[in-house]
Amino acid sequence: PLLWKNRVPGLEDLPDEDAKFRHDVAQRPDEAAMERYEEVPVEEFGKAVLRGMGWRPGKAIGKNQTGLVEPVEFVPRPHRLGLGATPKAPEVKQKKYIKP
Repeated sequence: PLLWKNRVPGLEDLPDEDAKFRHDVAQRPDEAAMERYEEVPVEEFGKAVLRGMGWRPGKAIGKNQTGLVEPVEFVPRPHRLGLGATPKAPEVKQKKYIKP
């Protein structure tokens, strides 16, 4: 499973929880500097997160990488229209003439 794949190596050999905690913290990377955050523009943030999880451009997302490669485009729904409903065609009003 995923948790077993991402486990910290060497924890099995340590005697108590305190030693395991200290070993786990020592294995973690250093804190990122503010310059590293400024290198990634806001428009590319989602892509940067996916790259951090192992995704590569041109490959699908997921365990088997068999999904869609191109993102699904967002199509906004008309205001207050429920799921499964189709918009009603606009009604053409005929002008009424009043005799003088």
